[in-house]
Amino acid sequence: MKHILIDFENVRPKAEQLNGLDGENCHIWLFLGKLQQKTLSVELCEALCRFGKNVHFVRVAKTGKNALDFYLAYYLGKITEQDREALICILSCDGGFDVLVEHLADAKLCRGIVRLSELSEAVQSEAVLLEKQEVVQDNNDVEISVPVPLHQSPTFINQCAKKAVSLLIQPDTFRPRVMKNLQTGLSKLFEEEFVTFDDNQKQEAVDLIIKRMTDKELISLESGTNLVCYHLDSDSILKRLVGKLAAAKPKTVPAAKNVLRSQAQIFCVEIEEATIDDILKFCLTKKILRIKGAKIEYPPFSFGNQSTTSCGHCGSRG
Repeated sequence: MKHILIDFENVRPKAEQLNGLDGENCHIWLFLGKLQQKTLSVELCEALCRFGKNVHFVRVAKTGKNALDFYLAYYLGKITEQDREALICILSCDGGFDVLVEHLADAKLCRGIVRLSELSEAVQSEAVLLEKQEVVQDNNDVEISVPVPLHQSPTFINQCAKKAVSLLIQPDTFRPRVMKNLQTGLSKLFEEEFVTFDDNQKQEAVDLIIKRMTDKELISLESGTNLVCYHLDSDSILKRLVGKLAAAKPKTVPAAKNVLRSQAQIFCVEIEEATIDDILKFCLTKKILRIKGAKIEYPPFSFGNQSTTSCGHCGSRG
């Protein structure tokens, strides 16, 4: 679930900036300072209505330096306590939140967290938002807009990781068991991409690619050894995608497909539309979810609603 925390004292989002957000899979937390509680525009209130119970107005009781910041930090803690799969966007121009953002990201208390300066940025896909978080972590106090060397660029590293996974995931591909051999193999695989790098930059890029795959639990090292274990079989990928889908609990078929697409991108795996439909069919047969029209239900299912319905979105019956 995406949570957007808006510091209304220093950021005034426009109503139209909410248009691209998924009303069913996004919580809006609007933090209103003492002086802003009577200045909400009718247009913004109308735009927030479609989020229903997912919109939260938090009124700061008193004025004072950093009063709103403490409120926001408190609710941020509550969100991470209750939703460890939360993707959190803090909409604020206050750089003081960056330390808190970095701490939560390092401690892995949520799926991801990033500070944004414009609400329009929150519409971006989960993979893009997580990439922003990684840029902040890699560069600490350096602004996201400052370019990084290509061999350290999260976008470049992610593209390389996807290429490596697309090769290693093939059942007939040789997978080096020794870490040193995997590093050598990746260096050869990316000869064209690394053509402008010196030896140190090549090694650093390879290490970052391996770290990306390790962080996504696509590979791991056997305890106390330098032997590589691969978690790229179809059953492992399916289990993880289904687990993420069940945790997110999207309420519509299009939202469920978006969850699967974004999770596949995070795992550096390319996924086709037919495969997404097959995953939804699998979830139906395992009673992980039930599809009625474009809506999705999750256990426990209501006793009086046991009828089987056709799912036109994935060609199955639930």
